Amino acid sequence: DSRMADEPESVSERRPSFFSRLVRFFGMFIVVVGALLLGSLAGYYTAMIAVFSGGPGVGMETYRDGEGNRQIAIIPIEGVITGSTAEFTREAVESILRRNNEEGGRKIGAVVLRVNSSGGGVTPSDEIAHQLKRLRDEANLPIVASYGGVAASGGYYASCLADRIYAQPTTITGSIGVVAPLFTVEGLLEKIGVTPEVIVAPGSPEKGTANNILRSWTEEDRTKVRETLQQMQERFVQIVAEGRKDVMSDEQLSDATDGSSFTASQALQRKLIDEIGYLDAALDHARELGSFEVEEPRVVRFRQSGGLGGLIGVSVGKGGGAGDVEFKVDPQKLRHWIDSMRSPRLLYMRQP
Repeated sequence: DSRMADEPESVSERRPSFFSRLVRFFGMFIVVVGALLLGSLAGYYTAMIAVFSGGPGVGMETYRDGEGNRQIAIIPIEGVITGSTAEFTREAVESILRRNNEEGGRKIGAVVLRVNSSGGGVTPSDEIAHQLKRLRDEANLPIVASYGGVAASGGYYASCLADRIYAQPTTITGSIGVVAPLFTVEGLLEKIGVTPEVIVAPGSPEKGTANNILRSWTEEDRTKVRETLQQMQERFVQIVAEGRKDVMSDEQLSDATDGSSFTASQALQRKLIDEIGYLDAALDHARELGSFEVEEPRVVRFRQSGGLGGLIGVSVGKGGGAGDVEFKVDPQKLRHWIDSMRSPRLLYMRQP
């Protein structure tokens, strides 16, 4: 009996059976998945509200603490330049002008345009340049441009009127030119048996020329678009010549505006930029141009608020019930967004 008591327990008594282990595993799996699902639903709800709610707007945050009653404002131009980017810039400029015209409070004494963009729409890029002119004309503010990883095409257009341009050592800039990318779907429609029909008024026979993705383009289509592109290119060169008139010769202007992209050192040789340096160097130069009385003025940075849905006319909010999400669609904005995808888009944008 004592021998039997000293014997170890059998394997079946020490270890749970395969079935019990399987039940335990699935139980834990269900608990984990349930927790993740609840977290995902909460995250989804919060994310949808954050992404789609609200329209474009501006906010301001402290970039660097400092002294004095005057401060430097950073206006970021990031990503593809669209109408939303231009509207953000306009609201930032309006905020600066309003602040400087009010009694009391801290004023803006200089502006740094922080560009990290390969370009975008022709008109939005031009609108941004126009808004920066307002800062100079209406508030007599110095403007310094600071380039990040890329400041090309429309990114350069929007900022080349600055009083001084800094580029980081690894910046890619230039790409001064205009393109009009468009796709056609005639071949696809033939395969699925769809025959498109576009009726044009007799008095406007050119209405459908180079404006129809439902058919392949003709050489006449391309010629008409090239004429438009050439005018936009001339406008680009004119803006560069205006912004760099004090440092760039006609020969350098011609060499720099053929659509080529340049490294920071190459851009410096061609006088597209004034100096190679980081954002801190641009802020220091803005302080000098703004005649700040303190060594370390406060620096603020504008940021874009509002949601992505405002771009395409979609907003989301809380519904009537607990946890409900209510989508709202602005048909006009959504239709405009869809129509814009069908038309040739003139872009000041660097091509990969």
